[in-house]
Amino acid sequence: MRECNEYEITIEKLMRVVHNYTDPIRIRVVIGGAWQTCDEAKHMRDFFLTKCYSYRDTEEQERLLKYYKDVPVWNLVVWTDGFYSSEKGRTMYMGIEAHCHYKDIREGWLAEKDAERKAKRAEYRKRRKLKAEEGE
Repeated sequence: MRECNEYEITIEKLMRVVHNYTDPIRIRVVIGGAWQTCDEAKHMRDFFLTKCYSYRDTEEQERLLKYYKDVPVWNLVVWTDGFYSSEKGRTMYMGIEAHCHYKDIREGWLAEKDAERKAKRAEYRKRRKLKAEEGE
């Protein structure tokens, strides 16, 4: 893992520093030049590392800290999803967005995908075993 530059902080520090109990955080992964060096990134576009923008989702925070704790992020910005009309008037949904490079999250991302594959495989085996037991 590389060291952070002066304009970067790690995801772990971001989760501690930003008031994530009030401001939802999303992390955008910038592919950049990774498509030239990584086979799996050849057809990828920028994507979000966070799956759920809820600031109360502890499972999401645990996932980020488990796989991407030391990944440097940069360029913290405020994002909005536009205005929504409601019975109380117009409201706007806002949060904090950080950026990171794909080359920095690659190892954690591949480990997370592998863990997801193993969990799906185990679930499939479990369902198949239950189905076989019911058939007998």
